[in-house]
Amino acid sequence: MLVYPAAAIVPRERWLATLGDYVVHDYEVQTRTTDIDGDCAAILQRVHMSATVQGEDRSGLFVLSDCWRLRDGEWRVWRRHSTPLTAGVMPGSAGGGSRPS
Repeated sequence: MLVYPAAAIVPRERWLATLGDYVVHDYEVQTRTTDIDGDCAAILQRVHMSATVQGEDRSGLFVLSDCWRLRDGEWRVWRRHSTPLTAGVMPGSAGGGSRPS
């Protein structure tokens, strides 16, 4: 889910289909905070990423908020919210995917 610069909810299948065209050249975690409560964990991080998507630049600072759930003894990402602080709209998204009402 993206909330800025344009709201977008990308279904899992569509996101996975995009990954072949999402090339990450460099990825640096600048800060990370982790909070765990039982079978739920919240991870908040600021990252700088250099990347191209469908040949277009997707580089910049991002704030990522992940919710992890402990299932069958393994931690699995349940949701990710990505907020680009300096990167623009996702190439090929025409401003976003589905918009919440």
